[in-house]
Amino acid sequence: MTGLDWLRFYMCLFIAIFHFAVTQGTDNILFLAIKSSGFYATSTFFILSGFILSYVYSSKIIYNTIDKKSFIIKRLSSFYPLHIILQVAFLFLFLLSVFFLNNIPSTYQNLSQPEIFIYFLRSLFLLHAWDDIILFNQPSWSLSALMFFYIIFLFSKRLMITERPFLWLVVIWVLYLIPALYFYLKPNSFLSYTILHINPLLRLPEFLSGILAFNIFNQYKNSINKNIFILMGLVGALLTALLVFNYPDVKILFHNGLVLPFQIALILGCAKITYSSSISSTFGNMSLVIFLVHSLILNITEFLFKGINVYFLLAINVFIIILASYIALKLIVKPLQKIIRENTLT
Repeated sequence: MTGLDWLRFYMCLFIAIFHFAVTQGTDNILFLAIKSSGFYATSTFFILSGFILSYVYSSKIIYNTIDKKSFIIKRLSSFYPLHIILQVAFLFLFLLSVFFLNNIPSTYQNLSQPEIFIYFLRSLFLLHAWDDIILFNQPSWSLSALMFFYIIFLFSKRLMITERPFLWLVVIWVLYLIPALYFYLKPNSFLSYTILHINPLLRLPEFLSGILAFNIFNQYKNSINKNIFILMGLVGALLTALLVFNYPDVKILFHNGLVLPFQIALILGCAKITYSSSISSTFGNMSLVIFLVHSLILNITEFLFKGINVYFLLAINVFIIILASYIALKLIVKPLQKIIRENTLT
């Protein structure tokens, strides 16, 4: 699905731009707008993951012919080797900062050495999204969530075969909104924004919605007008930026479910774009790589290019992130993926 390949590329690139905007001053109106809507891309990516996996594996799930071991290995081999490399790279930068620059990064200052080591191990084994502290390549919490989603996917047959996907979707949407609404009404409760932001169980409705969205697409694809649905998705993103920018207190509601229908509309519209393109496939495969490498690149460029124009710095980062992601895909991800699959799958 060419449209979905481009969509996941743009979503991950926008997430990288969002994290760049977070590091910049708060007086820039463009970056403030991006900071107000960056999570729209992350949520869309999770929904898209459920949709694409259903597109590829739904028949095997429905007819109970899927090889669970093969499925998990294929998923892990697409990102886990690079994840390990980057975790070690961030650990090296941390040690370099501590022992050679005598500077402990602010994120680590309130943690003991054993705690830092434990958090590193959690990150290494994709367990870090279940906590409320993320160290060592912070965007990688999404991989921890995705790993949980992949396991749940193996038992999602009911969502794929239901003849009432809209009803299921409404139920999941309401359940998704309840924790966010509770936090909005009682911000000092046991819930925290970080937990609502990264906890895999609380983000699971997005992935399940993607599975249901594929069910809807299968049943009603001839009724979907791609231009209208894509426009709905873009309007949702614009509304998110405007409303969260002007009313920051409602951010958690937008972050956790309020704009879910708009995001599903965007995916359904892009799914109708089906022209053949090898380029789109490459850029689609780069999406997770962008997700993984952009934080390291942003840290390096911030150190190397201090004081230059912020828009020029943004352009440099976008160029380096795309180039580095392509190189990492071709020279690291794909070769290691091939080795792992050849040695573990028969």
